[in-house]
Amino acid sequence: MSNQEPPTLPRDAESKGTPDATPPSPLRRALRVAETLVWIGLLAFVVHRFWPQLAAVVGAGQPGEVAPDIRFTTLDGESRQLSDYRGQVVLVNFWATWCPPCRVEMPGFQKAHEELGPEGFTLLGLSVDVGGHDGVRQFLAERGITYPVAVVGEAQKQAFGGTPLLPTSILIDREGRIRHRVEGFFAPPALRVAVRRLLADEGGQVVAEDLVADPEADPSSAIQATEGWIRPPAPTGDRVMTGGFATLLNLGAETDTLVGVQARNSDLDLSIELHETVLDGDVARMRRAGPVPLPAGEVLELRPGGHHLMIGGPAEALVAGTRVEVVFRFARAGDVVVALAVGDPG
Repeated sequence: MSNQEPPTLPRDAESKGTPDATPPSPLRRALRVAETLVWIGLLAFVVHRFWPQLAAVVGAGQPGEVAPDIRFTTLDGESRQLSDYRGQVVLVNFWATWCPPCRVEMPGFQKAHEELGPEGFTLLGLSVDVGGHDGVRQFLAERGITYPVAVVGEAQKQAFGGTPLLPTSILIDREGRIRHRVEGFFAPPALRVAVRRLLADEGGQVVAEDLVADPEADPSSAIQATEGWIRPPAPTGDRVMTGGFATLLNLGAETDTLVGVQARNSDLDLSIELHETVLDGDVARMRRAGPVPLPAGEVLELRPGGHHLMIGGPAEALVAGTRVEVVFRFARAGDVVVALAVGDPG
């Protein structure tokens, strides 16, 4: 029997066969927890933002309670109540002239009104403006909005549980039951699909073109824009300089970035730059702006005193009543074309 000791492994072999059992530091554990919470928060935001519209598209959920029979007087002077529209699919849309997302969704609402109205769809715009009826009338006339609109107060808002966020849209079926509620921008393709589904009375055919006809149908990279305006330039010579304004809304699930602007028609000989107004002491100065991030679900309002367009060109190309198509270039969504009308928006 041998008294020899068993052979020993080299140190490098021992180290290879021994797992690292060092526990993660408290800082690393905290970072992992923080990262998890960030992802959970992001997922919750996306679900909260897009689920109401997705539910409207696929018809998820059960019919809710009967909509309150609110009374209102339209801007045309008609005294109505909601039950007058029983038998039709109705969208009640609370909005305001000062609300950028409201202005963004209105052209799509007007299109739905024109296309689906003859099939039994009614769109009611309930303005919560407090400045009087004349300003609302002018606002609608400038944008060619023809669906019924009324100016309402607190009673009508509270009848639907309040409107903490504008716009707020409530979709009501033919029997007067609330089917969907969307707080915030209601994408036109989602609206048309939901309305067609209710017009067909449960399980009707959805028109495929409603899902793909508009660029905003892809919510992962969609930028929606209003038709903006250009301040009429002072007649200072053959070439003039003035400001341009519009509202842009990011419907995507991720931040996009406005990286450039240009005129769509190069024959107009227009120069267009993105500028911003900054304070230099007590003096407001304009300077050329760099790329502007636009977070998901947020609005970028190009307005006097903030980010805006600086437009220069021949005086005859910028006279009141003309329109200039501007290309807004985004890093994710690509080119978005917005028509700007030369004239005072009122």
